[in-house]
Amino acid sequence: MTLVSTLLAELRHRWMSALLTIASVGLAVAAVDVFVLLGRAAEMQTRIVQRDIGLNVLVLPVETDLSNYYARGHSEYTLPAEYVERLEDQEVANRLVPMLRRRVAVQATGQASGLEVLLTGIGEEVFKGGQNKKAVFGMRLEEGEVVVGGEVAALMGLERGDSLRILGEDLRVKRALTRAGSEEDVTVYGNLMTVQRLLGLEGRINEIQALECHCDATVSDPLALLRAQLEGLLPGTRVLRRAALADARRVQRLAAEQLLSAATPVALLLAGLLVALLAWLNARERRAELGLLRTLGSSAVGMALFVVGRTAILGLIGAALGTWVGVAASAQLIARIYSVGAATTGDTAILWSLGLLLAPLCASLAALVPVAWALRADPAEVLSID
Repeated sequence: MTLVSTLLAELRHRWMSALLTIASVGLAVAAVDVFVLLGRAAEMQTRIVQRDIGLNVLVLPVETDLSNYYARGHSEYTLPAEYVERLEDQEVANRLVPMLRRRVAVQATGQASGLEVLLTGIGEEVFKGGQNKKAVFGMRLEEGEVVVGGEVAALMGLERGDSLRILGEDLRVKRALTRAGSEEDVTVYGNLMTVQRLLGLEGRINEIQALECHCDATVSDPLALLRAQLEGLLPGTRVLRRAALADARRVQRLAAEQLLSAATPVALLLAGLLVALLAWLNARERRAELGLLRTLGSSAVGMALFVVGRTAILGLIGAALGTWVGVAASAQLIARIYSVGAATTGDTAILWSLGLLLAPLCASLAALVPVAWALRADPAEVLSID
Protein backbone atom coordinates (compact mmCIF):
# COMPACT_ATOMS: atom_id res chain seq x y z
CA MET A 1 0.00 0.00 0.00
CA THR A 2 1.14 3.53 -0.73
CA LEU A 3 1.49 6.12 2.01
CA VAL A 4 -1.60 8.00 0.80
CA SER A 5 -3.80 4.91 0.67
CA THR A 6 -2.55 3.85 4.10
CA LEU A 7 -3.42 7.29 5.48
CA LEU A 8 -6.92 7.19 3.99
CA ALA A 9 -7.53 3.71 5.31
CA GLU A 10 -6.34 4.72 8.77
CA LEU A 11 -8.59 7.81 8.77
CA ARG A 12 -11.60 5.67 7.88
CA HIS A 13 -10.72 3.23 10.63
CA ARG A 14 -10.19 5.88 13.31
CA TRP A 15 -12.80 8.33 12.12
CA MET A 16 -13.87 9.35 15.63
CA SER A 17 -10.34 10.36 16.55
CA ALA A 18 -9.97 12.14 13.22
CA LEU A 19 -13.19 14.13 13.72
CA LEU A 20 -12.12 15.09 17.23
CA THR A 21 -8.79 16.37 15.94
CA ILE A 22 -10.44 18.31 13.10
CA ALA A 23 -12.97 19.84 15.48
CA SER A 24 -10.30 20.82 18.01
CA VAL A 25 -8.06 22.41 15.40
CA GLY A 26 -11.05 24.16 13.83
CA LEU A 27 -12.18 25.52 17.19
CA ALA A 28 -8.70 26.87 17.95
CA VAL A 29 -8.39 28.54 14.54
CA ALA A 30 -11.94 29.96 14.67
CA ALA A 31 -11.34 31.40 18.15
CA VAL A 32 -8.17 33.16 16.97
CA ASP A 33 -9.89 34.52 13.85
CA VAL A 34 -12.82 35.87 15.86
CA PHE A 35 -10.47 37.49 18.34
CA VAL A 36 -8.29 39.08 15.66
CA LEU A 37 -11.20 40.37 13.56
CA LEU A 38 -13.07 41.74 16.58
CA GLY A 39 -9.88 43.44 17.71
CA ARG A 40 -9.42 44.91 14.27
CA ALA A 41 -13.04 46.12 14.27
CA ALA A 42 -12.55 47.68 17.72
CA GLU A 43 -9.50 49.52 16.44
CA MET A 44 -11.42 50.82 13.42
CA GLN A 45 -14.36 51.82 15.62
CA THR A 46 -11.97 53.79 17.83
CA ARG A 47 -10.72 55.65 14.77
CA ILE A 48 -14.26 56.47 13.68
CA VAL A 49 -15.30 57.70 17.13
CA GLN A 50 -12.18 59.83 17.43
CA ARG A 51 -12.70 61.17 13.91
CA ASP A 52 -16.26 62.19 14.72
CA ILE A 53 -15.13 64.06 17.84
CA GLY A 54 -13.76 66.69 15.48
CA LEU A 55 -10.89 67.81 13.29
CA ASN A 56 -7.86 68.71 15.36
CA VAL A 57 -5.46 70.56 13.02
CA LEU A 58 -5.95 74.15 11.84
CA VAL A 59 -4.07 75.92 9.07
CA LEU A 60 -4.60 79.70 9.22
CA PRO A 61 -3.08 82.73 7.51
CA VAL A 62 0.08 83.69 9.38
CA GLU A 63 -1.26 87.22 10.02
CA THR A 64 -4.21 85.90 12.00
CA ASP A 65 -4.69 87.45 15.45
CA LEU A 66 -5.50 84.40 17.55
CA SER A 67 -7.35 86.34 20.24
CA ASN A 68 -9.66 87.74 17.58
CA TYR A 69 -9.92 84.31 15.92
CA TYR A 70 -11.04 82.61 19.12
CA ALA A 71 -13.48 85.44 19.90
CA ARG A 72 -15.03 85.70 16.45
CA GLY A 73 -14.52 82.14 15.16
CA HIS A 74 -12.73 83.09 11.95
CA SER A 75 -9.66 84.80 10.53
CA GLU A 76 -9.92 88.17 8.83
CA TYR A 77 -7.21 87.15 6.35
CA THR A 78 -7.42 84.67 3.47
CA LEU A 79 -5.38 82.08 1.59
CA PRO A 80 -5.54 80.76 -1.98
CA ALA A 81 -8.11 77.96 -2.21
CA GLU A 82 -5.67 75.79 -4.16
CA TYR A 83 -3.44 75.55 -1.09
CA VAL A 84 -5.35 72.49 0.05
CA GLU A 85 -4.29 70.60 -3.08
CA ARG A 86 -0.64 70.93 -2.07
CA LEU A 87 -1.27 68.73 0.97
CA GLU A 88 -2.20 65.53 -0.85
CA ASP A 89 1.32 64.09 -0.70
CA GLN A 90 2.28 64.82 2.93
CA GLU A 91 2.02 62.20 5.70
CA VAL A 92 0.99 64.03 8.87
CA ALA A 93 -2.58 65.21 8.22
CA ASN A 94 -5.61 63.80 6.45
CA ARG A 95 -9.24 64.72 5.74
CA LEU A 96 -8.28 68.21 4.68
CA VAL A 97 -11.30 70.52 4.51
CA PRO A 98 -10.94 74.02 3.00
CA MET A 99 -13.25 76.61 4.56
CA LEU A 100 -14.25 80.21 4.26
CA ARG A 101 -15.84 81.58 7.45
CA ARG A 102 -17.32 84.98 8.25
CA ARG A 103 -19.86 86.38 10.71
CA VAL A 104 -22.81 87.77 8.80
CA ALA A 105 -26.43 88.72 9.45
CA VAL A 106 -29.08 86.38 8.09
CA GLN A 107 -32.83 86.80 7.83
CA ALA A 108 -35.61 84.27 7.31
CA THR A 109 -37.97 85.01 4.45
CA GLY A 110 -40.90 87.11 5.69
CA GLN A 111 -39.24 88.07 9.01
CA ALA A 112 -38.23 91.62 9.83
CA SER A 113 -35.45 90.86 12.32
CA GLY A 114 -32.22 89.07 11.58
CA LEU A 115 -29.60 87.08 13.43
CA GLU A 116 -25.79 87.08 13.33
CA VAL A 117 -24.38 83.66 12.43
CA LEU A 118 -21.04 82.14 11.55
CA LEU A 119 -21.38 81.54 7.82
CA THR A 120 -19.11 78.62 6.88
CA GLY A 121 -18.40 77.56 3.34
CA ILE A 122 -17.19 73.95 3.16
CA GLY A 123 -15.14 72.80 0.21
CA GLU A 124 -14.57 69.30 -1.14
CA GLU A 125 -12.68 67.20 1.38
CA VAL A 126 -9.19 66.22 0.24
CA PHE A 127 -7.52 62.97 1.33
CA LYS A 128 -3.79 62.40 1.38
CA GLY A 129 -2.49 59.91 -1.14
CA GLY A 130 -5.64 60.08 -3.26
CA GLN A 131 -7.70 58.05 -0.78
CA ASN A 132 -11.48 57.92 -0.99
CA LYS A 133 -13.36 57.93 2.32
CA LYS A 134 -16.63 59.11 3.77
CA ALA A 135 -16.59 62.89 4.27
CA VAL A 136 -16.00 63.82 7.90
CA PHE A 137 -18.70 66.51 7.89
CA GLY A 138 -21.21 64.14 6.31
CA MET A 139 -22.77 66.88 4.17
CA ARG A 140 -22.43 67.58 0.48
CA LEU A 141 -24.07 70.89 -0.32
CA GLU A 142 -25.01 72.02 -3.79
CA GLU A 143 -25.00 75.61 -5.00
CA GLY A 144 -27.67 77.61 -3.15
CA GLU A 145 -28.17 75.10 -0.31
CA VAL A 146 -27.45 75.62 3.40
CA VAL A 147 -27.54 73.59 6.59
CA VAL A 148 -28.45 75.62 9.68
CA GLY A 149 -27.37 75.03 13.29
CA GLY A 150 -29.84 74.04 15.99
CA GLU A 151 -30.06 77.44 17.70
CA VAL A 152 -30.47 79.28 14.40
CA ALA A 153 -33.22 76.88 13.36
CA ALA A 154 -35.03 77.25 16.71
CA LEU A 155 -34.82 81.06 16.91
CA MET A 156 -35.85 81.60 13.30
CA GLY A 157 -38.33 78.71 13.02
CA LEU A 158 -36.49 77.15 10.09
CA GLU A 159 -37.23 73.73 8.66
CA ARG A 160 -36.17 71.76 5.62
CA GLY A 161 -37.26 73.53 2.44
CA ASP A 162 -37.50 77.02 3.98
CA SER A 163 -35.57 79.98 2.61
CA LEU A 164 -32.86 81.93 4.40
CA ARG A 165 -31.70 85.32 3.14
CA ILE A 166 -27.95 85.80 3.36
CA LEU A 167 -26.27 88.95 2.04
CA GLY A 168 -29.29 89.72 -0.15
CA GLU A 169 -29.71 86.24 -1.63
CA ASP A 170 -32.30 83.59 -0.71
CA LEU A 171 -30.84 80.13 -0.08
CA ARG A 172 -32.75 76.90 0.47
CA VAL A 173 -32.48 75.14 3.84
CA LYS A 174 -31.46 71.55 3.14
CA ARG A 175 -31.38 70.48 6.78
CA ALA A 176 -31.81 71.94 10.26
CA LEU A 177 -29.45 70.41 12.82
CA THR A 178 -30.41 69.60 16.40
CA ARG A 179 -28.81 71.59 19.20
CA ALA A 180 -25.28 70.39 19.85
CA GLY A 181 -24.27 72.70 22.69
CA SER A 182 -21.36 74.11 20.71
CA GLU A 183 -20.46 76.77 18.17
CA GLU A 184 -22.23 74.63 15.57
CA ASP A 185 -25.59 75.85 16.96
CA VAL A 186 -25.03 79.35 15.55
CA THR A 187 -23.36 78.22 12.32
CA VAL A 188 -24.82 78.16 8.85
CA TYR A 189 -23.02 75.82 6.47
CA GLY A 190 -22.99 76.36 2.73
CA ASN A 191 -21.20 75.21 -0.39
CA LEU A 192 -17.74 76.82 -0.52
CA MET A 193 -18.28 78.34 -3.95
CA THR A 194 -21.62 79.79 -2.85
CA VAL A 195 -20.07 81.42 0.21
CA GLN A 196 -17.11 82.71 -1.80
CA ARG A 197 -19.52 84.35 -4.24
CA LEU A 198 -21.66 85.87 -1.48
CA LEU A 199 -18.60 87.36 0.24
CA GLY A 200 -16.91 88.42 -2.99
CA LEU A 201 -13.92 86.20 -2.23
CA GLU A 202 -13.85 83.82 -5.20
CA GLY A 203 -10.87 81.48 -5.07
CA ARG A 204 -10.08 82.33 -1.44
CA ILE A 205 -10.38 80.49 1.88
CA ASN A 206 -9.38 81.51 5.39
CA GLU A 207 -8.94 78.14 7.06
CA ILE A 208 -8.03 74.52 6.43
CA GLN A 209 -9.12 71.98 9.01
CA ALA A 210 -7.61 68.51 9.08
CA LEU A 211 -7.18 65.38 11.14
CA GLU A 212 -3.79 64.55 12.58
CA CYS A 213 -2.95 61.10 11.23
CA HIS A 214 0.45 60.27 12.73
CA CYS A 215 0.00 58.48 16.03
CA ASP A 216 3.45 57.00 16.51
CA ALA A 217 4.32 56.91 20.21
CA THR A 218 7.92 57.84 19.37
CA VAL A 219 6.88 61.34 18.21
CA SER A 220 7.58 63.54 21.22
CA ASP A 221 6.38 66.85 19.71
CA PRO A 222 3.49 66.33 17.26
CA LEU A 223 2.98 70.06 16.70
CA ALA A 224 6.59 70.52 15.61
CA LEU A 225 6.22 67.65 13.17
CA LEU A 226 3.00 69.12 11.76
CA ARG A 227 4.55 72.53 11.32
CA ALA A 228 7.72 71.16 9.75
CA GLN A 229 5.74 69.46 6.97
CA LEU A 230 2.70 71.66 6.48
CA GLU A 231 4.14 75.15 6.83
CA GLY A 232 6.90 74.22 4.42
CA LEU A 233 4.30 73.37 1.78
CA LEU A 234 2.10 76.39 2.50
CA PRO A 235 4.06 79.65 2.79
CA GLY A 236 2.31 82.39 4.73
CA THR A 237 0.44 80.01 7.05
CA ARG A 238 0.57 78.96 10.67
CA VAL A 239 -0.42 75.53 11.93
CA LEU A 240 -2.35 75.05 15.18
CA ARG A 241 -3.06 71.78 16.94
CA ARG A 242 -6.14 71.31 19.11
CA ALA A 243 -4.13 69.46 21.70
CA ALA A 244 -6.96 68.08 23.83
CA LEU A 245 -8.74 66.51 20.85
CA ALA A 246 -5.54 65.36 19.16
CA ASP A 247 -4.01 63.85 22.30
CA ALA A 248 -7.22 62.02 23.22
CA ARG A 249 -7.40 60.56 19.73
CA ARG A 250 -3.74 59.63 19.78
CA VAL A 251 -3.94 57.89 23.16
CA GLN A 252 -7.07 55.94 22.21
CA ARG A 253 -5.65 54.78 18.89
CA LEU A 254 -2.35 53.75 20.41
CA ALA A 255 -4.16 51.83 23.14
CA ALA A 256 -6.33 49.98 20.62
CA GLU A 257 -3.37 49.16 18.40
CA GLN A 258 -1.20 48.03 21.30
CA LEU A 259 -3.96 45.81 22.68
CA LEU A 260 -4.38 44.12 19.32
CA SER A 261 -0.64 43.73 18.70
CA ALA A 262 0.00 42.38 22.21
CA ALA A 263 -2.99 40.06 22.52
CA THR A 264 -2.91 38.54 19.03
CA PRO A 265 0.39 36.67 19.57
CA VAL A 266 -0.96 35.34 22.86
CA ALA A 267 -4.08 34.03 21.14
CA LEU A 268 -1.98 32.47 18.39
CA LEU A 269 0.31 30.86 20.96
CA LEU A 270 -2.60 29.38 22.91
CA ALA A 271 -4.16 28.01 19.73
CA GLY A 272 -0.81 26.58 18.65
CA LEU A 273 -0.33 24.93 22.04
CA LEU A 274 -3.79 23.35 21.82
CA VAL A 275 -3.06 21.94 18.38
CA ALA A 276 0.35 20.74 19.56
CA LEU A 277 -1.16 19.07 22.62
CA LEU A 278 -3.65 17.18 20.49
CA ALA A 279 -0.87 16.03 18.16
CA TRP A 280 1.22 14.91 21.13
CA LEU A 281 -1.62 12.93 22.69
CA ASN A 282 -2.41 11.25 19.38
CA ALA A 283 1.20 10.26 18.78
CA ARG A 284 1.59 9.09 22.39
CA GLU A 285 -1.42 6.80 22.03
CA ARG A 286 0.32 5.21 19.08
CA ARG A 287 3.47 4.33 21.01
CA ALA A 288 2.57 0.67 21.27
CA GLU A 289 1.44 0.60 17.64
CA LEU A 290 4.71 2.15 16.50
CA GLY A 291 6.66 -0.36 18.56
CA LEU A 292 4.80 -3.22 16.91
CA LEU A 293 5.41 -1.81 13.43
CA ARG A 294 9.13 -1.51 14.21
CA THR A 295 9.18 -5.13 15.35
CA LEU A 296 7.56 -6.12 12.05
CA GLY A 297 10.31 -4.32 10.15
CA SER A 298 8.72 -1.00 9.18
CA SER A 299 11.20 1.82 8.61
CA ALA A 300 11.41 4.67 11.11
CA VAL A 301 11.15 7.23 8.29
CA GLY A 302 8.00 5.65 6.91
CA MET A 303 6.31 5.54 10.30
CA ALA A 304 7.26 9.15 11.03
CA LEU A 305 5.87 10.28 7.67
CA PHE A 306 2.69 8.35 8.34
CA VAL A 307 1.97 9.98 11.71
CA VAL A 308 3.08 13.46 10.66
CA GLY A 309 1.18 13.23 7.36
CA ARG A 310 -2.02 12.18 9.13
CA THR A 311 -1.67 15.07 11.57
CA ALA A 312 -0.97 17.58 8.80
CA ILE A 313 -4.00 16.49 6.76
CA LEU A 314 -6.31 16.73 9.74
CA GLY A 315 -4.80 20.08 10.70
CA LEU A 316 -5.37 21.41 7.19
CA ILE A 317 -9.01 20.32 7.15
CA GLY A 318 -9.58 21.74 10.63
CA ALA A 319 -7.89 25.02 9.69
CA ALA A 320 -10.08 25.44 6.60
CA LEU A 321 -13.29 24.77 8.51
CA GLY A 322 -12.17 26.91 11.46
CA THR A 323 -11.26 29.88 9.29
CA TRP A 324 -14.57 29.71 7.45
CA VAL A 325 -16.52 29.56 10.72
CA GLY A 326 -14.38 32.25 12.38
CA VAL A 327 -14.74 34.75 9.52
CA ALA A 328 -18.50 34.14 9.24
CA ALA A 329 -19.05 34.42 13.00
CA SER A 330 -16.94 37.59 13.16
CA ALA A 331 -19.04 39.24 10.45
CA GLN A 332 -22.19 38.63 12.48
CA LEU A 333 -20.66 39.82 15.75
CA ILE A 334 -19.13 42.94 14.21
CA ALA A 335 -22.48 43.89 12.66
CA ARG A 336 -24.13 43.60 16.08
CA ILE A 337 -21.47 45.38 18.14
CA TYR A 338 -19.83 48.01 15.93
CA SER A 339 -20.83 50.48 13.26
CA VAL A 340 -17.89 49.54 11.03
CA GLY A 341 -18.35 47.13 8.16
CA ALA A 342 -17.24 43.52 7.99
CA ALA A 343 -13.58 42.56 7.78
CA THR A 344 -11.75 43.66 4.67
CA THR A 345 -10.74 41.23 1.97
CA GLY A 346 -7.11 41.80 2.93
CA ASP A 347 -7.73 40.86 6.57
CA THR A 348 -9.58 37.65 5.70
CA ALA A 349 -7.01 36.69 3.07
CA ILE A 350 -4.24 36.96 5.66
CA LEU A 351 -6.22 34.84 8.14
CA TRP A 352 -6.89 32.19 5.50
CA SER A 353 -3.21 32.06 4.57
CA LEU A 354 -1.97 31.92 8.16
CA GLY A 355 -4.58 29.37 9.22
CA LEU A 356 -3.93 26.98 6.35
CA LEU A 357 -0.19 27.27 6.88
CA LEU A 358 0.32 27.48 10.63
CA ALA A 359 -2.26 24.97 11.92
CA PRO A 360 -0.93 21.98 9.91
CA LEU A 361 2.65 23.11 10.56
CA CYS A 362 2.16 23.39 14.33
CA ALA A 363 0.43 20.02 14.44
CA SER A 364 3.13 18.33 12.35
CA LEU A 365 6.01 19.79 14.35
CA ALA A 366 4.33 18.82 17.61
CA ALA A 367 3.82 15.27 16.35
CA LEU A 368 7.51 14.87 15.53
CA VAL A 369 8.58 14.93 19.18
CA PRO A 370 6.45 12.05 20.49
CA VAL A 371 7.06 10.10 17.27
CA ALA A 372 10.80 10.41 17.70
CA TRP A 373 10.42 9.47 21.36
CA ALA A 374 8.35 6.40 20.49
CA LEU A 375 10.68 5.29 17.70
CA ARG A 376 13.76 5.51 19.92
CA ALA A 377 12.19 3.34 22.63
CA ASP A 378 12.96 -0.37 22.85
CA PRO A 379 10.09 -2.25 21.15
CA ALA A 380 10.20 -4.92 23.83
CA GLU A 381 9.77 -2.28 26.53
CA VAL A 382 7.00 -0.54 24.63
CA LEU A 383 5.09 -3.79 24.08
CA SER A 384 5.84 -4.91 27.66
CA ILE A 385 7.64 -8.03 26.42
CA ASP A 386 9.99 -9.66 28.92
